[in-house]
Amino acid sequence: MKRKEKVHNALKSLCDKMAAEEFFKGFQGFTTEELAAYVNIERNNVSKELNVLINEMKVVKITGRPVFYLDKEYLENSLSLQLNESIYQSIDALLALKNKSKDVFIANPFSHMIGYNDSLKNQIKKLEAAVIYPPDGLHILLVGPTGVGKSTLAEFMYKYAVATKVISENASFVVFNCADYAENPQLLMAQLFGYVKGAFTGADSDKDGLIDKVNGGYLFLDEIHRLSPEGQEMLFTVIDKKLYRRLGEIELKRKANVRIIGATTKDLNSSLLETFVRRIPIIVELPPLEQRSLPERYEMVRQFISNEAKRINVDIATDAEVIKAMLLYNCQGNIGQLKSDIQLICARGYLEYKTQNRKRVEMTMALLPDYIFSGFFDSKKRNEIESTIELSDKKEIIFSKSLDTCINIEDKYSISQKIYGEINTKLVEYAEKGYSKDIINKALDKHIQKYINELEKKFNYRCQSVQNEEHFRFIKPNVYHAVEYSLKLAEKSLERSFASRVYVSLSMHISELIANYGSKRYENLEDIKSIVLNYPKEYEAAGIIRDELERELRIIISEEEVIFITMFLYAVNKENSYDSNKIGILIICHGENTATSIANVANKLLSTNICNAIDMPLDRNVEDTLKEAIDIVRKIDRKMGVLLMIDMGALATFPEIITEKTGIKTKCVEMVSTPLVLEAIRKCLFFDIDLDSLGEELKTITPYTERSAALRQGYKLENRRKKYILVTCMTGVGTAKKLVSIIRNMKFVKNHKIEVININKNEYEHKSDFFEGQVLAVAGTVDLNISDAVYIPTEQIITQEGMNKFELLLKNTDPYILGSLNSSLGVTLLKALEETLVFLNPAKVYQCISSAYKLIASELDIQGSESLETRFMIHCCCMIERLIRNDSIYHHDANTTINENKLLYNILRYNLKNTEEVFGVSIPDTEICYVIDMINTV
Repeated sequence: MKRKEKVHNALKSLCDKMAAEEFFKGFQGFTTEELAAYVNIERNNVSKELNVLINEMKVVKITGRPVFYLDKEYLENSLSLQLNESIYQSIDALLALKNKSKDVFIANPFSHMIGYNDSLKNQIKKLEAAVIYPPDGLHILLVGPTGVGKSTLAEFMYKYAVATKVISENASFVVFNCADYAENPQLLMAQLFGYVKGAFTGADSDKDGLIDKVNGGYLFLDEIHRLSPEGQEMLFTVIDKKLYRRLGEIELKRKANVRIIGATTKDLNSSLLETFVRRIPIIVELPPLEQRSLPERYEMVRQFISNEAKRINVDIATDAEVIKAMLLYNCQGNIGQLKSDIQLICARGYLEYKTQNRKRVEMTMALLPDYIFSGFFDSKKRNEIESTIELSDKKEIIFSKSLDTCINIEDKYSISQKIYGEINTKLVEYAEKGYSKDIINKALDKHIQKYINELEKKFNYRCQSVQNEEHFRFIKPNVYHAVEYSLKLAEKSLERSFASRVYVSLSMHISELIANYGSKRYENLEDIKSIVLNYPKEYEAAGIIRDELERELRIIISEEEVIFITMFLYAVNKENSYDSNKIGILIICHGENTATSIANVANKLLSTNICNAIDMPLDRNVEDTLKEAIDIVRKIDRKMGVLLMIDMGALATFPEIITEKTGIKTKCVEMVSTPLVLEAIRKCLFFDIDLDSLGEELKTITPYTERSAALRQGYKLENRRKKYILVTCMTGVGTAKKLVSIIRNMKFVKNHKIEVININKNEYEHKSDFFEGQVLAVAGTVDLNISDAVYIPTEQIITQEGMNKFELLLKNTDPYILGSLNSSLGVTLLKALEETLVFLNPAKVYQCISSAYKLIASELDIQGSESLETRFMIHCCCMIERLIRNDSIYHHDANTTINENKLLYNILRYNLKNTEEVFGVSIPDTEICYVIDMINTV
């Protein structure tokens, strides 16, 4: 596409957003500056192309200061005029021509919709016909998934009916969501059709329904499939006979003057909608966002950001890469989610604008949540963007606060006005209290995160496709993208390319840097600097990487890190393959294919084959595993020794035995995980490191915890975060002070350096946003209801039960489980499982089986039987571990037991289903029968 065509298309697009009525309100066109900002081309180049288009009679110029431009075809259609000139002194001169014709001025509101002449063209034609169909139009059913624009389209229909004078300007547009009253049919009927005095208790007088209020206008019934059968029947009477009755009336005597627009997310073939389809003649299906063209989605993104700039009255500078990300990700909630996501990103940018005194709001990659990156690495889609969307080499696009593209349509997905107001209110409140900018920023960002969580529930989305990329299990997508982009710049500077494992390796390092932000990471800096002087090209490229990462990730990268990146670039240039002077790596894990799986993932991500594995099934002899390990160590040793990475148990004794039998130096690292293996391979591949140093570094490093901690199911205390126990009572004095003294003197509280704070409920409500670390527990007389914190009442603190809870807490037990330990039985059971189970996580299996027992006991009305609960918990937890080992128990008469206890069998089957899914096992009937026998003995 030539530059002239891009400028012309941009002007057309801007004009199409403006209703013709705007000419009578002072609208004159668009300036060169507005066009340049919109199309992202230099102003002088836009001016050149406009002059060419004027000479070609494709653009109209309105002279004066400033000069305005309009698309000629748009102007002719809007004013119903044939223009013979391309330059006019003013809009008034054009309107004078219009007034001579005395034509009635009618504009089409649908022309404002993105896709009006493209993906929605056929749908809009059907809707226009339905609106003007004599004598009273046709009822309409809009069909499509959540967020595709059904509500917006319904309001455009109403505006079109008013513009074409099919209905009066005073006619109403009434919205009613049937889902809000789906569980209360009587209330739904009362809302829609009204009621008469005495119709039900509390009906003290007659009341109009929405049908009365529509007044010849439109009634929009969202989620129409949720209407009760009674509501459906009455609605069909309105459609068929234009009659209805209020709740409490018997005769159909009231006339209904209403046009109905229904909306549903249901499949048209569903039985629920068959009756609607028969009675509503016009059915319009709206496509999901993924079926809309890229240019249309691009227009949506631009319009939504422009609307935010207008709303907050501040210019918004948006990275071109952010625009691409918004075009690429899997937006499961369609247009509604896209708009809400943009509003939240703008809100985060607005927060930085306010707290950091910036001149404008900046939308950068650092503000994007992970799920936005889901499509960013789809090369096919990225190539499509380059070929169809004009995103020039500029790094950012400016959305002007003065460019009015807002359309006055009610938007049920809009959250921005509320969130901007809350940001401003809280900023003033926190500033008056003297809080620092850093603390205010953190508190308000947490506030914005709540809106993100609400959106995830509303649209039921979480980024699934990101997980399809193996490295995104360990590296945040925004980190990988920033590293990828910065390394490509470095490749140009160094005039060489890097292998894919270099991208992964540096991403892992930057992830670790972020996770341990602020800690001292290097020694002997002067020695390193002297080395850097020998590699000026790599040092220059490292500076480019530093600048880009700081901009994208909003972090500060120290000079020490720049030096490290310099050494890294030199090392990867020197490294061509896994040569003879590298450390060998051998993973040994219990399970059928645990070690093999970890090794395969690590080798694939870093494009190597240096990682070896031995799987040790639970029924395999330890001596056989040791023999195999000795053989592999002999094969992979390259005179630098072998690192053994194991999971647990007797495997920890292998290194000493292997070294004694082979003479090969070995080192052991326990608690193996994929991130830890990746870190080991990375250090072996790219750096000269000996076996002892490698082992020690791996013991102290928890790589990329920022990402991996969020993905682990087990609850882990992060040592780098400050930890608190809050002690409460109604006043914060007296009892609380004594409890603080007791808890502070507990040995394990001292050992873990946990801060114990005396606080009352009122104080916490004003300071909750400012705890820098993690609240582990609340102890005392008042539960503060803090998410992920266990509550321990006063009476338990002075007993062994309370001591046990604290001890379990500091052993990394999930706080959700601790919260359920309301009696000494729960604590005792969990401690017993820790001593009984061999390889299963006691806390995790306790949580699943405990939840199942509560459901089963509720259905069977079993109360207060600690004996049964104890036997059930111990038996079932051990059963899961046995099933994982393929070691189920035979039952002597399973068929008879099931036939005689079918109801109990079905209850157990149903409530243990979740446990089967969590642990990937299938509980055989023989095991279920033992549980039946156990319950029947109560």
